[in-house]
Amino acid sequence: PREGARVGVPDRDFKPISDTFLTLAAISPLLAGPTRMTGLAHTRKQETDRVAGMAHELTRLGQHVIEAEDSLEIHPRPLRAGETVETYGDHRFAMSFGVLGCHDLHGDGRPWVTIRDPACCAKTFPHFFELLEGLRQKSLAH
Repeated sequence: PREGARVGVPDRDFKPISDTFLTLAAISPLLAGPTRMTGLAHTRKQETDRVAGMAHELTRLGQHVIEAEDSLEIHPRPLRAGETVETYGDHRFAMSFGVLGCHDLHGDGRPWVTIRDPACCAKTFPHFFELLEGLRQKSLAH
């Protein structure tokens, strides 16, 4: 486990709050243990198949992911820099991986991941990435 990292999330049912599972999944590589989310089957029929998309993108970033019809389990591994994360035209993918991208992977503030089509957030939160970058810069300054 990474020093100072929080433990994983052992098993949580996200059916009542399924829009939030993408954010927890995206930041799960920063946790010290596995994270397992259930109650996700219906999210396969939203803007995109959110379970399959999240599994694919986290795997691209070097994570060990176990995907089932109704669940997703992420086992943290070192993050792979230099990848472009697909958003599938879904603002929740863009915003969730944007939050992960704020992690100072290299320890020097350099960006390490690219979000394809960040403009897909325009309908729900047009200035999301501007706001997030401002917060990231303030965080790096402290």
